[in-house]
Amino acid sequence: MAPEEHFGKSDSVIGLTIERIAMRKIIVLVQVLLIFQGIALQAQDNRQHQYGAIYTDCEVDTMATYGGGENELYMFFEQRVIPTHLITGGNENATFFVIMKLNFSRYGQLDSVEFRNSSNVYLENSILKALQEMPIWNPAKKDGIAVPSYVYLPLKFRDAGGYFDVGNSGADVAVVHNRGFSLLKGILLVGAIVIFSKLYFGW
Repeated sequence: MAPEEHFGKSDSVIGLTIERIAMRKIIVLVQVLLIFQGIALQAQDNRQHQYGAIYTDCEVDTMATYGGGENELYMFFEQRVIPTHLITGGNENATFFVIMKLNFSRYGQLDSVEFRNSSNVYLENSILKALQEMPIWNPAKKDGIAVPSYVYLPLKFRDAGGYFDVGNSGADVAVVHNRGFSLLKGILLVGAIVIFSKLYFGW
């Protein structure tokens, strides 16, 4: 075999070896990126729920509950929130969807309320007045210990002729609680990939 043929085959073998190593590194990098992408997406979507019942995304074992149950809770509002011309605008069978975030102390006392979805300030004021008489709830518990918490309360108020028929809104509104992914974690993730690339690829 001529020396030039030997060197030609050696160069070809070396070239193939380098290509295979580079390809393996690229495959590993793609796998790493896919894994991190999956983690990021899971962190974004892992706490997505639909309103359709009283709901909380607190890190608790049992959420706060109204003492008499949901039906009694709806009756609480029916007995205290009365339709008025200011609320209904004179429209018969006026229906309003309200989503509230109720914040409770570790004793089950209502500390504050936030309206997350409501378009009627007069109805909100009437609800706030009613909430001044809200009885103590059974507090949320974590590891058997009562803790502060909050719940989302979706309600539908329907004018039934002199009183509001109150029930679960069934509103198709999503809550996303992003507990794992943030801008800072995203930056750290990109930094980790860059460092990995430099160490593994020598870039």
